[in-house]
Amino acid sequence: MRLCNSFLWLKDCDDNLLNRKILNLNLSRNRISSQGAEQLGDAVGSNDTMERLNLSWNSITGQGAIVIAHGLKENVRLRQCDLSWNGFAGRAGIELARVVRENTKLSHLFLRGCRLEDQALEAIGQGLLVTSMDESQLELVDISRNPFSTKAVSHLFFTLTQLSHTKLKCLLLEDVPIDCQCSQILMELSTKFSDMSIKHGPELIVGNTWEEVKVESGKFVSLFVLLREGIRYNRRRLVDILSEMDTDRNNYVTIAQLIEALNKLPIRYRHSQLVDLLQSLDKLHNGTIYYG
Repeated sequence: MRLCNSFLWLKDCDDNLLNRKILNLNLSRNRISSQGAEQLGDAVGSNDTMERLNLSWNSITGQGAIVIAHGLKENVRLRQCDLSWNGFAGRAGIELARVVRENTKLSHLFLRGCRLEDQALEAIGQGLLVTSMDESQLELVDISRNPFSTKAVSHLFFTLTQLSHTKLKCLLLEDVPIDCQCSQILMELSTKFSDMSIKHGPELIVGNTWEEVKVESGKFVSLFVLLREGIRYNRRRLVDILSEMDTDRNNYVTIAQLIEALNKLPIRYRHSQLVDLLQSLDKLHNGTIYYG
Protein backbone atom coordinates (compact mmCIF):
# COMPACT_ATOMS: atom_id res chain seq x y z
CA MET A 1 0.00 0.00 0.00
CA ARG A 2 1.45 3.35 -1.06
CA LEU A 3 0.54 6.21 1.28
CA CYS A 4 3.60 8.37 0.66
CA ASN A 5 3.06 12.13 0.57
CA SER A 6 -0.43 11.59 1.99
CA PHE A 7 0.01 14.01 4.91
CA LEU A 8 -1.08 11.28 7.32
CA TRP A 9 -1.19 11.92 11.02
CA LEU A 10 -0.08 9.52 13.76
CA LYS A 11 -3.35 7.62 14.15
CA ASP A 12 -3.55 6.91 10.42
CA CYS A 13 0.01 5.56 10.37
CA ASP A 14 -0.56 3.45 13.48
CA ASP A 15 -3.73 1.91 12.04
CA ASN A 16 -1.90 0.90 8.87
CA LEU A 17 1.04 -0.58 10.75
CA LEU A 18 -1.35 -2.75 12.77
CA ASN A 19 -3.22 -3.95 9.69
CA ARG A 20 -2.30 -7.63 9.33
CA LYS A 21 -3.50 -7.75 5.71
CA ILE A 22 -0.92 -5.29 4.41
CA LEU A 23 2.32 -6.83 3.13
CA ASN A 24 3.95 -3.71 1.67
CA LEU A 25 3.49 -0.33 3.33
CA ASN A 26 4.98 2.96 2.13
CA LEU A 27 4.53 5.78 4.66
CA SER A 28 7.31 7.98 3.37
CA ARG A 29 7.00 11.80 3.47
CA ASN A 30 4.24 11.99 6.07
CA ARG A 31 3.90 13.71 9.45
CA ILE A 32 5.16 11.03 11.80
CA SER A 33 7.96 13.05 13.47
CA SER A 34 10.00 11.95 16.47
CA GLN A 35 7.09 12.10 18.90
CA GLY A 36 4.90 10.02 16.64
CA ALA A 37 7.64 7.45 16.08
CA GLU A 38 7.81 6.82 19.84
CA GLN A 39 4.23 5.55 19.69
CA LEU A 40 4.76 3.48 16.54
CA GLY A 41 7.60 1.33 17.82
CA ASP A 42 5.37 -1.45 19.18
CA ALA A 43 3.40 -1.60 15.94
CA VAL A 44 6.61 -1.91 13.92
CA GLY A 45 7.85 -4.75 16.11
CA SER A 46 4.60 -6.69 16.43
CA ASN A 47 3.37 -6.77 12.82
CA ASP A 48 4.16 -10.35 11.81
CA THR A 49 2.81 -10.18 8.25
CA MET A 50 4.40 -7.07 6.75
CA GLU A 51 7.36 -7.71 4.46
CA ARG A 52 8.28 -4.21 3.25
CA LEU A 53 8.16 -0.95 5.19
CA ASN A 54 9.14 2.55 4.05
CA LEU A 55 9.34 5.28 6.72
CA SER A 56 11.75 7.56 4.86
CA TRP A 57 11.50 11.38 5.00
CA ASN A 58 9.44 11.53 8.20
CA SER A 59 11.61 13.70 10.49
CA ILE A 60 12.12 10.78 12.85
CA THR A 61 14.91 11.67 15.30
CA GLY A 62 16.02 11.26 18.92
CA GLN A 63 13.98 8.94 21.13
CA GLY A 64 11.56 8.26 18.32
CA ALA A 65 14.40 6.90 16.18
CA ILE A 66 15.56 4.70 19.06
CA VAL A 67 12.06 3.26 19.54
CA ILE A 68 11.74 2.50 15.82
CA ALA A 69 15.12 0.72 15.91
CA HIS A 70 13.94 -1.40 18.84
CA GLY A 71 10.83 -2.33 16.90
CA LEU A 72 12.86 -3.39 13.89
CA LYS A 73 14.98 -5.70 16.01
CA GLU A 74 11.84 -7.52 17.14
CA ASN A 75 10.17 -7.89 13.75
CA VAL A 76 10.72 -11.43 12.46
CA ARG A 77 8.83 -11.01 9.20
CA LEU A 78 10.13 -7.80 7.66
CA ARG A 79 12.38 -8.29 4.62
CA GLN A 80 12.95 -4.74 3.40
CA CYS A 81 13.05 -1.50 5.40
CA ASP A 82 13.74 2.06 4.26
CA LEU A 83 14.51 4.64 6.97
CA SER A 84 16.38 7.04 4.72
CA TRP A 85 16.50 10.78 5.44
CA ASN A 86 15.58 10.54 9.09
CA GLY A 87 17.89 11.42 11.99
CA PHE A 88 19.76 8.52 13.59
CA ALA A 89 22.70 10.39 15.08
CA GLY A 90 24.29 9.35 18.37
CA ARG A 91 22.65 6.55 20.35
CA ALA A 92 19.92 6.09 17.76
CA GLY A 93 22.56 5.08 15.22
CA ILE A 94 24.05 2.51 17.58
CA GLU A 95 20.62 1.02 18.22
CA LEU A 96 19.95 0.93 14.50
CA ALA A 97 23.24 -0.88 13.90
CA ARG A 98 22.07 -3.61 16.27
CA VAL A 99 19.30 -4.38 13.80
CA VAL A 100 22.02 -5.69 11.48
CA ARG A 101 23.21 -8.04 14.21
CA GLU A 102 19.89 -9.19 15.67
CA ASN A 103 17.40 -9.19 12.80
CA THR A 104 18.62 -11.99 10.53
CA LYS A 105 15.54 -11.88 8.27
CA LEU A 106 16.15 -8.46 6.70
CA SER A 107 17.48 -8.63 3.15
CA HIS A 108 17.42 -4.91 2.22
CA LEU A 109 18.17 -2.04 4.60
CA PHE A 110 18.17 1.58 3.38
CA LEU A 111 19.77 4.15 5.72
CA ARG A 112 20.69 6.85 3.23
CA GLY A 113 21.19 10.32 4.69
CA CYS A 114 20.39 9.29 8.27
CA ARG A 115 23.20 11.31 9.89
CA LEU A 116 24.88 8.09 11.02
CA GLU A 117 28.24 8.64 12.66
CA ASP A 118 31.51 6.68 12.83
CA GLN A 119 30.44 4.74 15.92
CA ALA A 120 27.33 3.51 14.13
CA LEU A 121 29.37 2.44 11.10
CA GLU A 122 31.73 0.48 13.33
CA ALA A 123 28.77 -1.17 15.02
CA ILE A 124 27.30 -2.09 11.63
CA GLY A 125 30.60 -3.72 10.68
CA GLN A 126 30.74 -5.65 13.93
CA GLY A 127 27.13 -6.70 13.41
CA LEU A 128 28.01 -8.17 10.03
CA LEU A 129 31.02 -9.91 11.55
CA VAL A 130 29.45 -11.54 14.59
CA THR A 131 26.14 -12.48 12.97
CA SER A 132 26.14 -15.99 11.64
CA MET A 133 26.42 -15.51 7.89
CA ASP A 134 24.49 -18.73 7.43
CA GLU A 135 21.52 -17.06 9.12
CA SER A 136 21.76 -13.46 7.94
CA GLN A 137 19.77 -12.71 4.80
CA LEU A 138 21.22 -9.22 4.22
CA GLU A 139 21.90 -8.68 0.53
CA LEU A 140 21.85 -4.87 0.27
CA VAL A 141 22.81 -2.15 2.75
CA ASP A 142 22.56 1.50 1.67
CA ILE A 143 24.43 3.86 4.02
CA SER A 144 25.12 6.53 1.43
CA ARG A 145 25.34 10.26 2.22
CA ASN A 146 26.26 9.82 5.88
CA PRO A 147 29.14 11.83 7.44
CA PHE A 148 31.59 8.96 7.90
CA SER A 149 35.34 9.57 8.16
CA THR A 150 37.71 7.70 5.85
CA LYS A 151 39.14 6.01 8.94
CA ALA A 152 35.74 4.56 9.82
CA VAL A 153 35.16 3.42 6.22
CA SER A 154 38.58 1.80 6.16
CA HIS A 155 37.76 -0.05 9.37
CA LEU A 156 34.47 -1.25 7.89
CA PHE A 157 36.22 -2.57 4.78
CA PHE A 158 38.81 -4.34 6.93
CA THR A 159 36.05 -5.92 9.02
CA LEU A 160 34.41 -7.25 5.86
CA THR A 161 37.68 -8.93 4.84
CA GLN A 162 37.44 -10.98 8.04
CA LEU A 163 34.22 -12.67 6.89
CA SER A 164 34.60 -16.22 5.70
CA HIS A 165 31.49 -15.86 3.54
CA THR A 166 28.49 -13.57 3.23
CA LYS A 167 25.22 -13.12 1.36
CA LEU A 168 25.87 -9.37 1.09
CA LYS A 169 25.84 -8.44 -2.61
CA CYS A 170 25.63 -4.65 -2.56
CA LEU A 171 27.03 -2.06 -0.16
CA LEU A 172 26.22 1.54 -1.06
CA LEU A 173 28.38 4.36 0.28
CA GLU A 174 27.61 6.93 -2.41
CA ASP A 175 28.99 10.42 -1.70
CA VAL A 176 31.10 8.97 1.13
CA PRO A 177 34.77 9.68 0.24
CA ILE A 178 37.54 7.10 0.53
CA ASP A 179 41.31 7.45 0.77
CA CYS A 180 44.22 5.34 -0.44
CA GLN A 181 44.07 2.98 2.53
CA CYS A 182 40.39 2.35 1.86
CA SER A 183 41.19 1.65 -1.78
CA GLN A 184 43.85 -0.90 -0.89
CA ILE A 185 41.50 -2.84 1.38
CA LEU A 186 38.78 -2.52 -1.25
CA MET A 187 41.02 -4.28 -3.76
CA GLU A 188 41.45 -7.14 -1.29
CA LEU A 189 37.69 -7.28 -0.77
CA SER A 190 37.05 -7.38 -4.50
CA THR A 191 39.38 -10.36 -4.81
CA LYS A 192 37.82 -12.24 -1.89
CA PHE A 193 34.18 -11.49 -2.73
CA SER A 194 34.09 -10.98 -6.48
CA ASP A 195 30.28 -10.89 -6.60
CA MET A 196 30.00 -8.09 -4.01
CA SER A 197 29.43 -4.58 -5.38
CA ILE A 198 30.63 -1.62 -3.30
CA LYS A 199 29.84 1.88 -4.57
CA HIS A 200 31.53 4.78 -2.84
CA GLY A 201 32.17 8.50 -3.20
CA PRO A 202 35.20 10.40 -4.50
CA GLU A 203 38.74 9.28 -3.84
CA LEU A 204 40.56 11.79 -1.69
CA ILE A 205 43.92 12.98 -2.90
CA VAL A 206 46.73 11.70 -0.72
CA GLY A 207 48.32 14.59 1.15
CA ASN A 208 45.55 17.07 0.38
CA THR A 209 42.97 18.52 2.71
CA TRP A 210 39.27 18.04 2.06
CA GLU A 211 39.01 21.73 1.09
CA GLU A 212 41.65 21.21 -1.60
CA VAL A 213 39.93 18.09 -2.85
CA LYS A 214 36.65 19.92 -3.37
CA VAL A 215 38.24 22.37 -5.77
CA GLU A 216 40.74 19.80 -7.10
CA SER A 217 43.58 22.24 -6.69
CA GLY A 218 47.15 21.36 -7.60
CA LYS A 219 48.59 19.15 -10.28
CA PHE A 220 49.46 15.49 -9.91
CA VAL A 221 52.85 14.14 -10.76
CA SER A 222 53.01 11.35 -13.33
CA LEU A 223 54.37 8.48 -11.25
CA PHE A 224 55.51 6.67 -14.38
CA VAL A 225 57.53 9.65 -15.65
CA LEU A 226 58.89 10.35 -12.19
CA LEU A 227 60.16 6.79 -11.95
CA ARG A 228 61.36 6.21 -15.50
CA GLU A 229 63.02 9.61 -16.07
CA GLY A 230 64.70 9.71 -12.66
CA ILE A 231 63.33 13.19 -11.98
CA ARG A 232 64.20 14.72 -8.62
CA TYR A 233 61.22 15.62 -6.46
CA ASN A 234 61.90 17.55 -3.26
CA ARG A 235 65.61 16.97 -3.96
CA ARG A 236 65.28 13.19 -4.04
CA ARG A 237 64.72 10.61 -6.76
CA LEU A 238 62.00 8.01 -6.36
CA VAL A 239 64.21 5.37 -7.97
CA ASP A 240 66.91 5.92 -5.32
CA ILE A 241 64.47 5.40 -2.45
CA LEU A 242 63.13 2.22 -4.07
CA SER A 243 66.68 0.98 -4.57
CA GLU A 244 67.32 1.37 -0.83
CA MET A 245 64.24 -0.74 -0.11
CA ASP A 246 65.20 -3.42 -2.64
CA THR A 247 67.09 -5.76 -0.30
CA ASP A 248 67.15 -8.54 -2.93
CA ARG A 249 68.72 -6.21 -5.47
CA ASN A 250 66.51 -7.54 -8.26
CA ASN A 251 64.91 -4.22 -9.26
CA TYR A 252 61.49 -5.23 -7.91
CA VAL A 253 59.53 -3.74 -5.00
CA THR A 254 56.11 -4.41 -3.56
CA ILE A 255 53.19 -1.99 -3.86
CA ALA A 256 53.51 -1.36 -0.10
CA GLN A 257 57.16 -0.35 -0.55
CA LEU A 258 56.22 1.98 -3.40
CA ILE A 259 53.59 3.69 -1.24
CA GLU A 260 56.13 4.07 1.57
CA ALA A 261 58.59 5.64 -0.88
CA LEU A 262 55.96 8.06 -2.21
CA ASN A 263 55.14 9.11 1.35
CA LYS A 264 58.80 9.81 2.03
CA LEU A 265 59.14 12.34 -0.79
CA PRO A 266 56.17 13.18 -0.20
CA ILE A 267 54.09 13.05 -3.39
CA ARG A 268 50.37 13.71 -3.85
CA TYR A 269 48.74 11.02 -5.90
CA ARG A 270 45.52 9.17 -6.53
CA HIS A 271 45.08 5.48 -5.91
CA SER A 272 44.14 5.06 -9.57
CA GLN A 273 47.71 6.13 -10.45
CA LEU A 274 49.06 3.22 -8.40
CA VAL A 275 46.76 0.83 -10.21
CA ASP A 276 47.92 2.13 -13.60
CA LEU A 277 51.58 1.86 -12.57
CA LEU A 278 51.10 -1.67 -11.32
CA GLN A 279 49.43 -2.70 -14.57
CA SER A 280 52.30 -1.21 -16.57
CA LEU A 281 55.26 -2.47 -14.53
CA ASP A 282 54.10 -5.74 -12.98
CA LYS A 283 56.17 -7.90 -15.31
CA LEU A 284 55.98 -10.99 -13.11
CA HIS A 285 52.21 -10.66 -12.60
CA ASN A 286 52.62 -11.13 -8.86
CA GLY A 287 51.82 -7.63 -7.55
CA THR A 288 55.40 -6.34 -7.64
CA ILE A 289 56.72 -3.33 -9.58
CA TYR A 290 59.80 -3.35 -11.77
CA TYR A 291 61.56 -0.03 -11.18
CA GLY A 292 64.93 -0.69 -12.85
